[in-house]
Amino acid sequence: MPPKASNIERQAWNSKCRSLLAKHIFDERLGVVVEDSKLEAENQCLRTQVQEILGERDQLRCSLQEMEDSARREKQAEADTAVKLEAANVECEVLRNQLQQTKKQLELLEAMVSRHRSAFAQILDVTGGIVNKSPAFTS
Repeated sequence: MPPKASNIERQAWNSKCRSLLAKHIFDERLGVVVEDSKLEAENQCLRTQVQEILGERDQLRCSLQEMEDSARREKQAEADTAVKLEAANVECEVLRNQLQQTKKQLELLEAMVSRHRSAFAQILDVTGGIVNKSPAFTS
């Protein structure tokens, strides 16, 4: 049995309404329909912006790397200076110790000279001022 004419009309009307409703929902939710050529131009613009951002990111990365290297060199220089200062302090301490040892040796020598002078004075007293003038004593 063939479909009734009213059913065919209702089916056509429902189909038209559904397509208009679908188009309305599509336009409302997804925005205005744009042609492919406009999308390509917009994509090209976005690509350019992305490349600019990536370029800036790479420049920033290089700048950060340079800053890190500079900070590392600065820390190394400070560490080297600290090591040099520590070495200078150690050397200064060694020189102080050597100076103290030299002073002690000088005091010992002065004490020895003093003892020899007193011994020589005793010899002069005993001999009455006569000193042996042999070549061993004159040099």
